[in-house]
Parts: sequence; structure tokens; C-alpha cells
Amino acid sequence: MKVEIKCDYNSTKKQFLLDYNMAFFDENLDFLKAHSASDIQWNIIGNEMITGSNALCAAVKGMSEFPPQSLVIHQIITHGKEAVLLGEMIMDADNKYEFCDAYEFVSAGKQVIKKIKSFIIKVQAS
Repeated sequence: MKVEIKCDYNSTKKQFLLDYNMAFFDENLDFLKAHSASDIQWNIIGNEMITGSNALCAAVKGMSEFPPQSLVIHQIITHGKEAVLLGEMIMDADNKYEFCDAYEFVSAGKQVIKKIKSFIIKVQAS
């Protein structure tokens, strides 16, 4: 998988969000479990709500079997205990997705995610 980062990630929190996001694609369940609240809520808008770190890891398991051809991170915005990561995934010539993940940390100073709200939209592949 080709990964392209088109934004500044010069803070600890931005680097953490890159690592957390990549853990989904690499199926790094130990990292995800260590940095997700036990009662994490992952709301994939229009699809499903996943509750709990065990359920999150179960949902992620198997993702590495179908990796995108490329992943582009366009923007990471952080403020206090909230953050947003914008990007795109190209799965193949016919399947491209733009996504926005909104994160809520348990507190501003901890690298533990409490909530994720994901918006994933299929767009015209160019």
C-alpha cells in the first residue's frame, strides 16, 4: 500500500493519529486496544455503531486482507481532546473513498480514544 501524507504532522498528537489510523490498515490490534477506551464507540455513519475495544478489534480483524492500493492523508486538525483526520483511500481503479474521522480522546493529555465518528463516501475514481 502506498501511503502519502500531504499535511503537517509535527505534533505528538498528530503523529499519534497517523499511527492510530495506520493501525487499522496494518491490523495492529495490540496498538488499537492499548490506545482505545474499553468502552470506545466507533460510529460509522450510515453503516454501524461498534461499541467496546474488543468489538473494535473484531471489526478491524481481516482489513489487511483487502488493503487499499493507496492511502492519502490530507489534513489532521487537533484541539484539546478532539481531532479530525481527512483522507482518501483508493481500493482499485473503480473504487475510491473520501473519509473524515472525528476523534474524541478521554482527555486532552492522554493518547486514548473514547469516540470515533467516521464518514466514508464513495467518489468517482479519476
